[in-house]
Amino acid sequence: MLLRLLLTNAGFIAGAVIEGVLAVVALILIILVAKYGLPNFEKREPKPKREKPQPVTYALTYAAGGGTGESPAVEEYVKGAKITLKSNMFVTPNGKIFAGWNDGTKKYLAGTKFSMPAQSVTLTAQWVVPQEQKQDEPTTYVLKYVAGEGSGEAPTQERYEKGVKVILKTNMFVTPTGKQFDGWSDGAVKYDAKSTFTMPAQSVTLTAQWASIEEPKKEEPATYILRYAAGEGSGEAPTEERYEQGVKVILKTNMFVTPTGKQFDGWSDGAVKYDAKSTFTMPAQSVTLTAQWLSTVEEIKEQPVKQQAAEPVAIDVKLDGQQADQQIDGGTTADGRPIVVNVYNSKEKVVEKEVHTEVETNEGLEFADYTILELYGLLSDEQKRYFDTLKDAAMAKPQAKLAVGRSFMNIKIGKRSILKLRIRRLITVGEYSLENDILRDFRKASDNKEGNAKIKVRPTLVAVTDDATLTTALNMIDLVYKQVLES
Repeated sequence: MLLRLLLTNAGFIAGAVIEGVLAVVALILIILVAKYGLPNFEKREPKPKREKPQPVTYALTYAAGGGTGESPAVEEYVKGAKITLKSNMFVTPNGKIFAGWNDGTKKYLAGTKFSMPAQSVTLTAQWVVPQEQKQDEPTTYVLKYVAGEGSGEAPTQERYEKGVKVILKTNMFVTPTGKQFDGWSDGAVKYDAKSTFTMPAQSVTLTAQWASIEEPKKEEPATYILRYAAGEGSGEAPTEERYEQGVKVILKTNMFVTPTGKQFDGWSDGAVKYDAKSTFTMPAQSVTLTAQWLSTVEEIKEQPVKQQAAEPVAIDVKLDGQQADQQIDGGTTADGRPIVVNVYNSKEKVVEKEVHTEVETNEGLEFADYTILELYGLLSDEQKRYFDTLKDAAMAKPQAKLAVGRSFMNIKIGKRSILKLRIRRLITVGEYSLENDILRDFRKASDNKEGNAKIKVRPTLVAVTDDATLTTALNMIDLVYKQVLES
């Protein structure tokens, strides 16, 4: 019954509930409007974004003035910008030269700094006749670089007054293959990069210089010629050979045609004789080895050479009163023996010629009756050098004194000889008195002093035939001198 009643009145109940809810909502709205007022339902515009202010720029324009040609593009700069003014890019009027830029109030040279004002500026090219240029405005000249054999873009031309010191640039061009940069040239003078160049009173073009890259050459050691000569023989000489100083060379056997009645006896360099197949040390000079030839044994036995002293030849000579007492080289006899002319002072001024014989001794061929000074005069220039070198070295020792005998020169310090010079077979020979330590101690012993006078020490001999033996002879002088000081 109740359910039927509810269903029958459902519409009425629902409507009553809705009306009640709407009445409550309306009441709330009335209260809100009374408190806050009616809402604004108009469409609102979005707020605009704030943009940053753009910097103000001003135009810089170049004008040709009296010249011709296209102007470069207009450039924009802010106030205070520092601008390097361009070089002239216009065609120069006939009979005039470019003299810089003018902004209407002031003149500026190309390449100088220009401060941009708060306004646009037009720089007009200035042209003057060379003679009319004002004295108070300095003249400038162009300095430019070109690549020469290289390639690549050249740097901007520069202008300088006369006398300005310019530091030259390093290479900025592409280097040619196989070459290297070698500085700059103005056509007359070559300059290194980074060197100081003084600007003359004219424009200058500096051209890059290029040098070939060469591999360093190894220094070839010096070599000297060794050649063989036939002497009295004949035939073709072998090919000349070249050796460095100090090389040991095995000397060849004879390759020449032997003269009749002779036999090969080795080689000679003019001072020393060498056997075939002996070792020869190459000096620092070219050498010719000449074949030496001896008579065969049979000839020597059948024809022994006997030299007889010739009778002295006396010649009367008027010397016009000059004092003379000397010996003069008289040449040689027909058979090759030396002749000495003895000149004596006398009332009659007589000159005697004596022929001196060569004597074969157990020590070799000697010149009988010759003094040391006479023998010195017969020496070769090389042997004289050896003789003088030894004598000077000995005389250089402190307290050294020279005594000259008939056949020797003796250099002493006190009573001890440090060098006795002789000449044997026309070769300089040094004699040295040396004692070994054992003998010296023996002589100093008190029980041997009485017999010391009977102890004789044979000298050491050094025959000087080349620079090597000369060095040995000089060292022997120092050795004897040291022993003299120690004793």
